[in-house]
Amino acid sequence: MLTQELRNKIKDDAIYIKLEYLEYVLEPVIEKIFLRINAKIQETKPLLTIPDIAKRFKVTKATIHNWIKREIITGTKVGKNRYFTEDEVKEALLKYGFIKESHD
Repeated sequence: MLTQELRNKIKDDAIYIKLEYLEYVLEPVIEKIFLRINAKIQETKPLLTIPDIAKRFKVTKATIHNWIKREIITGTKVGKNRYFTEDEVKEALLKYGFIKESHD
């Protein structure tokens, strides 16, 4: 015969497993929706990934991860990926003196 405490633990574990599975199933769907919405909103300002920023500003991916860790740039995290607007990155790098203002 199961005690009430054991019944509650089994129920809690089942709920946790269901939530974990739900997150696993929904995460890719939510990421696709986010990217579609942002593509429409940002048609003139495309979102940049970490490799895009590295190429655009001629720095390493490690440097960008350092900037993220130091909260110099934040972007928007979707699933395991992070996206940035070029304006956001430029403003942050100007603010912290990593780049000088350009006229492009």
